[in-house]
Amino acid sequence: MPPPLPMLRAILPACYLAASWTWVIGMWLPVYLTRDFGWPGFVVFAVPNVIGATAVGVAFRPRRGLAAAPAQAFFERHRGAIHWFSFATICLQLYFCGVLAREHLTELPGAPMGSVSMSMAGVVVLAIIVACMPIRIALAAAALVIAASIGCAVGAVLTADELPAFALPPLRGEATQASFLPLVLTAPAIWLGFLACPHLDATILRIRRDAPDPTGLYAFIMGFFGFFLLMILMTLGYAGRLLQDGTLSPFIVGHILLQASFTMGVHARAMVTGSAFRKFNKHVERLGPARRRIAFALFALALMPALGTAARDMRLPFTRPGYSSVRMLYDSFMALYAIVFPAYLWICTVPKTPAARSSKRARLTGFGVACMIALPGLALGVIGPFDWAIPVGVGAVLVTPWLLPRGGAHASTERAEAAQIA
Repeated sequence: MPPPLPMLRAILPACYLAASWTWVIGMWLPVYLTRDFGWPGFVVFAVPNVIGATAVGVAFRPRRGLAAAPAQAFFERHRGAIHWFSFATICLQLYFCGVLAREHLTELPGAPMGSVSMSMAGVVVLAIIVACMPIRIALAAAALVIAASIGCAVGAVLTADELPAFALPPLRGEATQASFLPLVLTAPAIWLGFLACPHLDATILRIRRDAPDPTGLYAFIMGFFGFFLLMILMTLGYAGRLLQDGTLSPFIVGHILLQASFTMGVHARAMVTGSAFRKFNKHVERLGPARRRIAFALFALALMPALGTAARDMRLPFTRPGYSSVRMLYDSFMALYAIVFPAYLWICTVPKTPAARSSKRARLTGFGVACMIALPGLALGVIGPFDWAIPVGVGAVLVTPWLLPRGGAHASTERAEAAQIA
């Protein structure tokens, strides 16, 4: 039986892992998947999600003889991609919070004028507060966020009308009335994304770096097989309610906005504290060369809530019946997590594939070509009726390491550095 003290110490890091990984993907993608494929779509979503996130705790376990922790060394080597991952994640949360506020807050009885603007302002302010928290306070705040989400679930149950707040979606969805083949063809993109993406999440890497074993391993197991699994089971429940009458409890809306705010805050902190997870940089002069990037980032972030609130009223032609502009923009973000970021991880970071014997330039070129092939395949399968194109695109990503040229001026040095991380 494991000693109780490391397990007790793991509770707050476990809450942090669960809260930082409970995005609007975990809180909404199952809604779309169960609508399309029934509750088996949730199973295809949940299994790689929990396994992939927990695997980070094993893959980056501290090892003797290394100058830096594997998680820290990986962050240093791939911090550009990791920062882009955090930036895309913040944009996604802002976009979908705008969608949620527009679709569900404005329809509440007695909702005041400007409820969308006020709710988005609250989300942003809360995210800024989280971003400014020291890590010890953020760990405690994560536990409060998880507790608040559980409280929201209880509130939704107690205030439910004639329909229950949570219900199990049907076995078959709109796309699987005849057979489950569409789900089988979609599954490779889901599995690739959720097995790969946690390794590029700066908040997960931070806990793996800071929590020594056995506390670290306990935190990952408790966080993802416990608290996070509970959060996505909540999603399965209100997905069933949405399929019945298209409404959400205000408590569920609050749960989603709260979790999204925390996610944005911890990712914003990860972006501005630098590659070594240090405190905020107080040297203003170092911001000079990055002014254009900062201006671009602020513009993009400001655009996301407006895009989310306007998406409902967009009218665009699609080949798939019932495929809305809100869903199209959401799935456009999903393409980053299903293809782009997994392709980078698989082609550019894994040391024990043939790509490790190629130069950095060759790997980046292969990454770009793989994305150019895989993204249209994903679009044909998701927007159009060509489900077979999804595994073809995923296959293009997976075989790329075997198609790259070997050697190069810096390949051996890069391979040695990557092997230390592995």
